[in-house]
Amino acid sequence: MTGKAPMQFLLQYRMTKAAGMLQVSDMKIAEILQEVGYENQLHFSRAFKSLFNKSPKQYRQEMRWKKPTEIEMSK
Repeated sequence: MTGKAPMQFLLQYRMTKAAGMLQVSDMKIAEILQEVGYENQLHFSRAFKSLFNKSPKQYRQEMRWKKPTEIEMSK
């Protein structure tokens, strides 16, 4: 694996983990971004929005009560 593939995998892994935390926990977004390896909230929000087409806050509000199997990442 070289180039973008490992980076894309890591991005998707981090954002999927963050999405799950946003859905089921009451952790603050600032805590979640640190938990998944981000230090900068703007970078985290941009990366999250690039995969889910909504901000972490919007995602939390819309997905809070959906089952994990109902969640789909848009590409």
